[in-house]
Amino acid sequence: ALESATAWADLSHLKIIAVAGVDRLTWLHDVTTQHLSALPAGEWVDAMVLDPRGHVEFQFLLVDDGSTTWLVVSPDYCEGLLAYLTKMIFTRQVEVRDASDEFALLRAPGVATALGGPYALVPRNELDEMRTAFDAHAMQVGTWALDAFRVAAGRPRIGLSLIHI
Repeated sequence: ALESATAWADLSHLKIIAVAGVDRLTWLHDVTTQHLSALPAGEWVDAMVLDPRGHVEFQFLLVDDGSTTWLVVSPDYCEGLLAYLTKMIFTRQVEVRDASDEFALLRAPGVATALGGPYALVPRNELDEMRTAFDAHAMQVGTWALDAFRVAAGRPRIGLSLIHI
């Protein structure tokens, strides 16, 4: 089903961090490995935060909607990433908060992207409706199927394949 683009998966267990403010993309560009200062709205990218020796501290997916940048991170790393981002706010106009109670991630039906998507960031109060809509046109698969698809594509897993050493 994943290969034929007729599968979807519930990734609502992942944590969502919201970064708002006029400086959000420039600031994220400065504190991550990704060039984000000109990120177009709706484009999903992966990013990392490295320690001073170049070891991976945090790995996550992110998307910007034009006013907020949404970071998707493994539950084990959410608290640490929030703490890191909060302490990196100096003079930039940004606000960082855990938005996991407000939003969830689904792997939407469709042709696989380089990052394992397509992804849908869904308000939690619309999650059941979106699951029903996806079920009407696609088959739900579990995270093991996504992991097998990820491994076959040679993509590291958020919070597992790239860890702090």
